[in-house]
Amino acid sequence: MKGSGFDDIVVEAGICASGSIEAVLKGKHYNRAIRVHCVKLEALERLLFFSFEQNKRMTKLIQEARDASEEMNSDPLKHDTIIDSDAISHLYAQYCHYKEEIRRGTYGRTPQFWKQYMDKVWILLRFSRAIKTNNLDLYMRSTTLSTDVYNGSPQLCTVPHAILCQLVKPLKLPSWSGRSTS
Repeated sequence: MKGSGFDDIVVEAGICASGSIEAVLKGKHYNRAIRVHCVKLEALERLLFFSFEQNKRMTKLIQEARDASEEMNSDPLKHDTIIDSDAISHLYAQYCHYKEEIRRGTYGRTPQFWKQYMDKVWILLRFSRAIKTNNLDLYMRSTTLSTDVYNGSPQLCTVPHAILCQLVKPLKLPSWSGRSTS
């Protein structure tokens, strides 16, 4: 994260003091680091959607989705109908496609860098949730997704990843757990 401007943004926004930003980036203050990364993730997600709105000129579709959201707020019983609506489904598909374009570097290396950062934070949050809720399935999926974080490369064809996939594949939970993974 050195040279990315991350620490400047965090300090300038008042999320973290300048004296503790180094410890946060090294992971020494775990709770503070999680908070900083969550706030930064929220800001980047909002910025990403704003850029999607600007670049793709989806104002009509976004307005339809906002209208559906307001309708859902006024009548919560219509929740499933509204979520499955064509406007929301199409908007979601377009947004996912836009995120993939950014991940591939279509819009440049800077957005690609921040999208990779966002992906890593989401993996961290899923991993943390898996541990807190004792969800073995989510834990194993998070672990397989995080192999590139530990290996320093985005390639998933690494020896630890292959071993982990072989361990996860035949995994069956004991009958006392009330569920199985197969």
